[in-house]
Amino acid sequence: MKISGTYVTVLYGHVDFKGIPQKGDTVTAGQTIGLLAPARSYASDGNRKHLHLGIHKGKEIDFRGYVANKAGLDSYIDPADILSTLSIDFPGESPGETPYWQENTEQ
Repeated sequence: MKISGTYVTVLYGHVDFKGIPQKGDTVTAGQTIGLLAPARSYASDGNRKHLHLGIHKGKEIDFRGYVANKAGLDSYIDPADILSTLSIDFPGESPGETPYWQENTEQ
């Protein structure tokens, strides 16, 4: 797949593998391509439901999920750069909304 003329591979982490498209399948805009793995499960690394999304430049898949230094980020495209071109409201991005990590959880 190409984004802005650059070959990329896209890797989603912490998803339930049941029902996801297989290699070679064609997906369309709006199609569900995966569901988050159950909270506290092996697939969610024992954490709450969350998604890791990596857009790696090149045709080779990079499974690391992290890089050791800032220079390593040069081989990735920031998903925010792609998602910001879409008309989607994300929690914490709309006026009046607070990201979950900034919410006061003290009772």
